[in-house]
Parts: sequence; C-alpha cells; structure tokens
Amino acid sequence: MFNRRFGFLRTCLGPVAAVAIAGLAQSQNLELSQSYADRTLSDGQHEDYIARVGVDAVSPAWPVHDDDDVVIRSALVKPAETITVVRRPPVSQIGKSEFPGPSETQSGDLDRDYNLTREIQQWFQMASEGNLRNICLPANRNYHLRPKQPGGRHLLIEGLRDCVVDLNGSTLFFSSVGPGLVLKDCQRVLIRGGEIQGASTLATIAQVVKNHNGSGRSLKVLPEFVNALQADFPDGKVPLWTIAAIQKQTGSSPGWRLSQPVYQDWFVNRRTRQWVFNAETQSFVPTKFHSVDASLLLDDYVMLVHHNNEGHAIMLDNRDGQGLEDITFEDMTFRNIPGMMIAGELNRGLHLRRVQTQLRSNGSPGLLSVASDTVHINSVRGDIIIEDCSFNASFDDKINIKSNYWRIAEVAGNEVTVHPAGRPVSVKSWGKKNDRILVVGDDLEEISQSRLVVDSERLKGKQHLLRLDKFDASLKAGQLIFNADTAGGRVVIQNNRFLSTRAQGVLVQTSHVLIRGNIFDEIAGPAISVRFGLNDWYESIAPSNIVIEQNRFGAVGFDRDKANAAIEIKQKGSGGSPVSIISNVRIRDNELLSPPVDGQ
Repeated sequence: MFNRRFGFLRTCLGPVAAVAIAGLAQSQNLELSQSYADRTLSDGQHEDYIARVGVDAVSPAWPVHDDDDVVIRSALVKPAETITVVRRPPVSQIGKSEFPGPSETQSGDLDRDYNLTREIQQWFQMASEGNLRNICLPANRNYHLRPKQPGGRHLLIEGLRDCVVDLNGSTLFFSSVGPGLVLKDCQRVLIRGGEIQGASTLATIAQVVKNHNGSGRSLKVLPEFVNALQADFPDGKVPLWTIAAIQKQTGSSPGWRLSQPVYQDWFVNRRTRQWVFNAETQSFVPTKFHSVDASLLLDDYVMLVHHNNEGHAIMLDNRDGQGLEDITFEDMTFRNIPGMMIAGELNRGLHLRRVQTQLRSNGSPGLLSVASDTVHINSVRGDIIIEDCSFNASFDDKINIKSNYWRIAEVAGNEVTVHPAGRPVSVKSWGKKNDRILVVGDDLEEISQSRLVVDSERLKGKQHLLRLDKFDASLKAGQLIFNADTAGGRVVIQNNRFLSTRAQGVLVQTSHVLIRGNIFDEIAGPAISVRFGLNDWYESIAPSNIVIEQNRFGAVGFDRDKANAAIEIKQKGSGGSPVSIISNVRIRDNELLSPPVDGQ
C-alpha cells in the first residue's frame, strides 16, 4: 500500500486459512474464500531425500551459558522436534566510545562528505583493533556518507566482537547508489537506535498517453515527480526496470496503491533497452512495439520502478565462511533503499527487532521504502528471529531465507567445480569443512553423498571449487549439487506487519519455521508461500516442520499471475513436473479479514 493508512481491525470471517495446496497453486480460478480449515500436510514422498537433507531443530548454540542470550523454543509439527532458536547478544557493554569527528554534515559538500566517511571508517577500524564494546554517534545528527568511487560501498564494519553500535537517534544518508553498510567478520554485534536512508528516486507515477506519432503508447511522468528525476538523473538517462499497474486512492486516505482486484506488472529493459526516457517530453517511449505496449490502456496510471538491486542498505559479507554470526538490528528505520534492506549470507544468528521501513523523508515524493526484497538471506546455518517489525511498501518479497541448487561444471578426482544452476548469482562462501554435500538427478534421486575435507575455494565467474572426502566415479558435469548445511533452518517470524508488495510476503524455503501473529495487507502474491521449485530459481532444499498460526490477512493474492491465496504450498520438480518434497506443515487459527482494507 502506498502512502496511506491501513484498516485492519475489521469484522473477521473467523479462523480461516486460505490455502493453495500443490497443483492448486497454479489455478487462477481459485477463490480466496475457498479456504482450507486448519490442517496438517504430512510427510512428502521422497522420504530418503528429505531425511538426508534435514537440519537440526536445535541450535548449535544451545545450551546457552549467558543469562542475556535470547532463546525461543516452540513445539512444531513433529512431536520430537521442538525448535530451539538462539541469539547471542554482546557479552559486555562496559565503557563507551563516542565518534570524535564533525557533529554532522550537509548534503552537497562532496569533499566534506567524503572526508567524514573516511573519519567514520577509521573510527570503526580503531574500535575493532581496540576491542571496544560500546560505540556511539552523537545524538540526533545527520551524516551524509560518500564512497570513494560512485557505486562503491559507503561503510565497512569489520572485525567487531561483543559490541554495541548505537546510532543514538542519528541518520546515515547514503549519497550514492551502491552498497551501504557492509558487515564482515563480526560476532555478537548489536546495531540500534538510528536511521538509514538511501539515495535516488526509487519510483515515479506516469500516465499512459498516445505516442507522438499517434500509434503505440508513451508513459508521461506526472509533474510532481519531474523535479526529483531531474535532480537524480541530470544526464537524462533515467533507468526503468518495471512497469506496474497502479491506481489512485481517494477519500480519507489519498495516495496510490497497487491495482485491485487484479494486479499485473511488466519487466522491461532487462536485456535490451525497450523503453527510453525523453527528457523533452518527460516521457518513457518504447523503442519498438511489443506486448507491454499493447497491454497499456490510455489514461491509466502506472508506477515506474527505477532501481532494482543496485544499492542494498546492509550487506552481510561472510566471505571467510565462519566470521559473521549473531548480528542484531534493533529500533532501526530504513528509508528509500535502492536495493534490499538486508542481503547476503552469514554463518548463523540474525535478529531483527522493532525494525521498520518507511518512505523517504526529504520532501520528494516517495512510493517505495525498499526497491527489492526487504530481507534476503542466501546462505545461513539457521537461527533467524524477525519480530515486532513493520515493513512498508517494497517491490519484491518481504522475507526470503534459503539456499540454492548448483550444477557440477567439472570433475577432477575428488575435486569438483560448481556453478549456479539457475540465475547467475553466487555466494561468498559455498561451504566449510565437514559440510554435507549431496548430488542428485533432476528427478531428485540421490547420486552421491560426501563431505568437504576443507573449506570451499571461490573461483572466478561465480564458480567454487569443492574438495570432497572421497572420489566418486558417478559424478558428472550437469548434475545438481548442494550443501545441505547452509539451507537455513530454525526461523521465527512473529508479531510483524507486512504491508504492500507486488510479490510474496514471506517465502518459506527452509525447515523448522514458526510464522505467528503477523499482519499481511496489500500483498499481490500469496502472503505466505511455502515453496520448493526446481523450475523457478533452483531455490529451497526441502521445507519441513513448519507452523503457520494466528496470522491475519487483508488484501492478498490479487496478482493476475500468482496464486489467489493467503497461504500457498507450491512444489515443482525439474521442468515443472509434480513433486512431493514439502512435509509436515501445520496451518491453524489464522484469520481472513473482511473487508480487507479501507474503502473495500
């Protein structure tokens, strides 16, 4: 939902779970009201595969030895598997080091901004070298940070142990579109009490008009957004990633929202420039006629998304595969992020508490708080807690915690080179010594299992070199391979508000998951999607032991191309063939709100 209030507390239909199960997830005739009562999905059919890839329901950090450790224990589906999630906070917070540099800066002074960034970077480096436990900024100041090179990282926090970083009510403004705060080799670190704001205009509104030659369509940017585009893209080269159906909201809560009852969007300019910006007419003009042009109706409004994944606010860099764990963000606000709020990988332990995303606050029109996923963890060994947060309008999944399948590129004895199976994305660290490695066919039949004898080695071109504990003559190029120990596990998502996205709310692609007491509204896709898919992104190893309870759903599942469901269970094998991998999912005591939002 864009720039307007939500109306959640309405007369309810009673405890309902609107669920799409297996093949029904693809049915566009499925009505949201065709809800399933409380139910449990039992074991999948590939029992051997599920058993071999399973992760422990109890954290390796258990039992705890410090009274300050955060522990969440909850019975899930399997009686013998009580989830035990552990978050270890900083052990000691004795003493305090306050940043001695300038009290604040004003945007626009490039040299001053860069010098301040360098001073803060040196301050963090001294904190690491001096093993400081409590460091803070002066209260309620504004700091405009500028990287050394455009598109480079703004700030690196590396090597902290048992440390509280208190922003003390201050705001960090990232002046360039690029990685914001990069965390590396940090353990038991708490970052709290401040705000992070990204650069550039994330999205604008345009109206569909006739092209200047009388045929086709152009997208004319509304006047209130023109100044922001001119300021952020003075060369006139305005990027465009996605065109999204939008509608104007009137009445007591004016603003914009995703089109309902049916929403759709179009990805553009991904491989070729299909739409270019005409600075003279302040319009996007298609380079040639194509299907998107035919779908746009004259005088309709669309949202134009100008950024995708260029500027994550927080990058979790687990390059060495062992140094990043027990990271907490508390009482933080993120605004106008031209990428994901938090992205990357870590060993184990991520805790978000009272974190919120909001629209930009500098007077320019804001439509999105985050241009992509809000939280996207690509490789982790478990212990994720997200609670009491409020995530406003984003343009992709709210939460996605998962691992990936890879393909064997080359086999030389017990050395195996792997590359991504789906999208050309990689990880900093593929695996650690003794990790469980499985090789399967596209039919998920096991070919081989082994362990790493040393940590994986990262090669060029998104490839990784694995040294296995044995030679197996059955291994061949093209086979699927994955690390069963980096597939997540032990995730608690409770008491959050997930508000507005074109995609899914929470993607469940791991094991031992509790999703409880959350509110979802204006989620174009399913609010919760439990997913296994070799035909999509080669994500998700074997989701199991999952409880979804006491959640409330407003307007959800209205994307034309996604399941019309509040809760979706979707599993597809290679080529989209049916498969039964997801197991032990319990859905109970959820509510479908009616009417879902104001004015509906």
